[in-house]
Amino acid sequence: MLISPARRLRGSLQLPGDKSLSHRHILRAALVEGRSGLINLPDSLDVRASLGAVEALGVGISHADGRVWLNSPGLEGWRQPVAAIDCGNSGTTARLLLGLLAGSRLDVELRGDESLSRRPMARVAEPLRRMGARIDLAGDGLPLRVRGARLEGICFDLPVPSAQLKSAVLLAGLLASGETRVRETLPCRDHTERLLGLNSEVVAFASQGRAGIVREWIVSGRDLPRRAWSDIRLPADPSTAAFYVVATLLMDEGELVLPEVLINPFRRDYLDELLEWGGLLELEEIPGEGFCGPTFCGLEGCNPGEQCPIAEPVANLRVRAGLPLSARSLSGRRLPRLIDEIPALAVAAMRSDTPFEVADAAELRLKESDRLHGLVELLRAFGGQVEERADGFRLEAPAVITAARFDARGDHRLAMAAAVLALAADGESEILGLESAAVSHPAFLEDLRTLLV
Repeated sequence: MLISPARRLRGSLQLPGDKSLSHRHILRAALVEGRSGLINLPDSLDVRASLGAVEALGVGISHADGRVWLNSPGLEGWRQPVAAIDCGNSGTTARLLLGLLAGSRLDVELRGDESLSRRPMARVAEPLRRMGARIDLAGDGLPLRVRGARLEGICFDLPVPSAQLKSAVLLAGLLASGETRVRETLPCRDHTERLLGLNSEVVAFASQGRAGIVREWIVSGRDLPRRAWSDIRLPADPSTAAFYVVATLLMDEGELVLPEVLINPFRRDYLDELLEWGGLLELEEIPGEGFCGPTFCGLEGCNPGEQCPIAEPVANLRVRAGLPLSARSLSGRRLPRLIDEIPALAVAAMRSDTPFEVADAAELRLKESDRLHGLVELLRAFGGQVEERADGFRLEAPAVITAARFDARGDHRLAMAAAVLALAADGESEILGLESAAVSHPAFLEDLRTLLV
């Protein structure tokens, strides 16, 4: 794909629903007997993987009335799949589904594409095995086989700030006898907890001469969802929005409006960062943060202004072109809340008047690719002076972003980052593997073109 530079981006764009929420709502709908309807469900390959997975378990999928409908027999009615479930490139599908299958009555094999097969699964299997799960894992990745078993609740300390690992254990806890307690010292995304209506407790600890506090989540069979929801509207995905936001900031002129974007406290940090860098952003929060708004929740008996366990804060986002930016270094406790947006922030930092350093981001090496190394290669290709480190990098922005040829190697976030950099380059760039953007947003290029006026 050849991409020519641009100087202006303008318009309004309704983005598809958040991918993290989509996976979780699909699995919730599969758990309960009845017909659940989801509005603004993204047509990404990852979300298709979750739909295909529950369909293999006996959930009917249909499209009507602007919704994706899931007609489920409920957990007890799940059927034995006739073949291995293909999770595609979706780690969220594989890890969260593993938590539910561990406590089911089924015998299921999970597979994935070449990229997913390299990503770590043993750290999810370990706590599930402690609960009594029977999981056959040849190495550290897919394929694996899970044979449903009787589970017992455990107390589990998250070894890394991983929302997928945390969610897998919490979902298994729904099907276990007794209580399951999950503790985190570095808080990470809380979408599963919100969806299940769980509350956290702050617990003090002292271990090996260290003291501090952790958040503890408690789940049991009492929290298992009981009824279908027919009118859930998914707010726009903030991680996808990041690339359009940065593209606008790098232009000479222009303004972009992104309506109804999810601004969960664990998902908006990159916006706060860009504001600190001098980015011209405005967030118009839809009234009632943490409560139901008139367009985001259709639960029976749940009215606007009333506390709702699944409510997620949402805002209309306005971005204006404007430079320079002054990047800040990123490390420590903030990284888990920014890990998916590091590529977009690194692209923005290519027009920074200060160096950009990232540390404590070794988790990036375990994504769809070694995303850390791929990102360093991307920045260098477009003229950045980059020092790669074991857990991060240091970037000195170039005077001019130079046109480049870059292969995204199947990583959707690197593909979108490369496309945005190409728009700000000094000539025509060639991006290989741009089709991988379909993992999260199939219409990425098409939508971008509509804004380049």
